[in-house]
Amino acid sequence: MSDLNWILCSDRLPEAEGNTPYLVTTAHFNPHYKGRFVMIDYYDARDPEAPPSWCENKEKNGVRVVAWMPLPKPYMREKNDG
Repeated sequence: MSDLNWILCSDRLPEAEGNTPYLVTTAHFNPHYKGRFVMIDYYDARDPEAPPSWCENKEKNGVRVVAWMPLPKPYMREKNDG
């Protein structure tokens, strides 16, 4: 399996327009959920009055996006795929 090329949020954030989906790693640090999870989240840059942000980055609830990467291209069936 190849390296997935995660990008740390501390290194840089997406240069996105609108509400763009990414594959993200979240860190959960509340009393009921601890650990890191992989999920799809949206980087929301729709509001010109507010800075772009992750939809699931809710530190008040103990969730923080720590790394991200673009979504892979969807699977496309090959002619010889059964």
